[in-house]
Amino acid sequence: MSILLIAFLALFLGSFVKGAIGFGLPLISTPILVLFYPLGDVITLLLLPVLVANAQQCWAARHFAYVLKRIWPMMVCNSVILLCGGWFIVNLDVSILRIFIGLLIIAHVFLADRDIFWGISEDRVGVYSALCGICSGVLGSLTSFMSFPSVQFLYSLKLDANEFVFAVGVLLATGFLSLWLGIGLSGFDVGQNIDLSVLSIVPVMIGMFAGNLARKHLHTELFRMVVKYLLAASGIGLIIRGIIS
Repeated sequence: MSILLIAFLALFLGSFVKGAIGFGLPLISTPILVLFYPLGDVITLLLLPVLVANAQQCWAARHFAYVLKRIWPMMVCNSVILLCGGWFIVNLDVSILRIFIGLLIIAHVFLADRDIFWGISEDRVGVYSALCGICSGVLGSLTSFMSFPSVQFLYSLKLDANEFVFAVGVLLATGFLSLWLGIGLSGFDVGQNIDLSVLSIVPVMIGMFAGNLARKHLHTELFRMVVKYLLAASGIGLIIRGIIS
């Protein structure tokens, strides 16, 4: 029961951050949950909350779905690789997975808001989109985090805020579903936590509602900085835990 409460608290914190600054549900929740559950269990637990949160995000920005015409290769490549790469999450040693997750979290902290792509001509967008989808799929197959470098690529396209929200929502929703199917194809019992995943929607919705309210009173940039420091600390902690375990 105590671990279940910790899980719901982790989901609430992740969704609160997502509601306040637009991202953070798996990024905040996973480092906490992976200390108590195998990564395969974490993915099955997060499935419905992630799908519901991002479906809500996409629905709110549904009029900007035309952006997918430019970046569909990213979505396809990311999903296919995650579908095929679920074996790694199911079979890699948990200590190695923790180190991979910690390293990727730290990379996200330093690169999340940076434009690392320059001078991409429109006729090369499809190629870069596919390459970023491949990289995100590979990293997602090792850690369950699929945002890097696809999110940085989306930043470089100078998308409208609503276009960006829709694109990230589709990336995370389709990617997470593909990863869930991928670990199922690798022999993991993806249905074992479906009841907890359904229950987890409640703290996630409460957290997002609270985060949306808090956004009106928060100093957004300061809050982002605090979140980054906490993420960096959690990443370092996971690396240390992976090395000594």
